[in-house]
Amino acid sequence: MPEDQNSVLSLMVNHHALLEMLFFIAKDDAISKSDRAKETISAFRWEYEKHMFAEENVIFNFLQWNYPDVYQLTLRLTNEHESIRHLLDKIESELPNVSENDLTVLSSLLSGHRKDEETNLYPMVDKELPENQRKRIIERINGVAPINNFVK
Repeated sequence: MPEDQNSVLSLMVNHHALLEMLFFIAKDDAISKSDRAKETISAFRWEYEKHMFAEENVIFNFLQWNYPDVYQLTLRLTNEHESIRHLLDKIESELPNVSENDLTVLSSLLSGHRKDEETNLYPMVDKELPENQRKRIIERINGVAPINNFVK
């Protein structure tokens, strides 16, 4: 895990770890048809929606859209966000009889999405943007989805 607390990568890796833990609990509850499955899926979705909002409305706003590689990356990530939302809609609507396959597909989609962001998006943001812009991004993300509410 990145050490630099002023890096977008470090902050978002922490967000991803939280989301992974929440999804693991939600997936386990859904598979076991636990009474709390609806609640844990909802909790995961709430945190994931804030995470996607932060990416699309904070990070993407600081990027140079006139570079084709940046545009293609953000377009792909935004499309994946939509796929994640649609799959979550399907999973929530099918509770308590959700397909284990749908949960596995979502898990795989989340894993690939996370790897892409941590390998391509966040390091690029940390490398290409000036420190004042990185700090502004971190400040805004913490205003939307503060990780410190979970890590003490």
